[in-house]
Amino acid sequence: MNSDSSEIQTKLWMPNWVKRFMPIKKTSSEEELLFLLKRAADRNIVQDDTLKIIHGAIHITKLQVRDIMVPRARMVCVKVTDSKSELLAQIAESQHTRFPIIGNDIDDVRGILHSKDLIIDLVENGKNTFDISRLHRTASFIPESKRLDSLLKDFRADRRHMAIVVDEFAHTTGLITIEDVLEQIVGDIEDEHDQEEEGQDIVQIATKKYRLKGETPIEDFNTFFRVKLPTDQFDTIGGLVTRRFERVPNQGDTIRIDSFTFEIVGADERSIKLLHVSTS
Repeated sequence: MNSDSSEIQTKLWMPNWVKRFMPIKKTSSEEELLFLLKRAADRNIVQDDTLKIIHGAIHITKLQVRDIMVPRARMVCVKVTDSKSELLAQIAESQHTRFPIIGNDIDDVRGILHSKDLIIDLVENGKNTFDISRLHRTASFIPESKRLDSLLKDFRADRRHMAIVVDEFAHTTGLITIEDVLEQIVGDIEDEHDQEEEGQDIVQIATKKYRLKGETPIEDFNTFFRVKLPTDQFDTIGGLVTRRFERVPNQGDTIRIDSFTFEIVGADERSIKLLHVSTS
């Protein structure tokens, strides 16, 4: 073992009680620390995955909530007036487990609904009078400027998994989950639902109802539904629907094109990301 390798092993793995009695020089910056860890990985002292996690943990100290949050237009919410059947349909369609509960609009967040709480209520109360207010959990509101490392500590301390992001005027600008933060450290976290739908532009979610990506080529749409929507001006369904709205639509907006009703499920300030389409 050469001297470099020996020094790296000493610095990385020496017990803290030994370090207190030895004049081991500390790294003076995170760049030096990362360089030291990279050398350790090159010598198989530290695994590459471990190095990536350490690098990610350092990286989140430089990021703010606004850098990775789900923007307002892409939030999937439920309404305080929704029925049990409407809530169950939203859970089935989105495959999410937590939803902001909104009142008059998306700036009026009343709380958070966990799908588990709804299932328990169905088992315990059956068809009795339903009141979503008894299921909602208190929402956590955070500023866009909050650092991710600080947010992660808060998530762990409060045992929360979702926070609503607001601007200086208390307007909702997005949401963020603990998974969003952890993915900055360990990389993308995919579940079985992600794997099932990877690469699928059109997915049937109910009788005569489908979920499709905004980037779905119109030609593929036409082939799937055996129709002839125009392809001369736009290549994608998102582009065609945006043109019919004459603006980038918001979540919940609907429009009729030929025999199809399109509902916007997710969009950002530039384009449509996800739609529901119902056939007549």
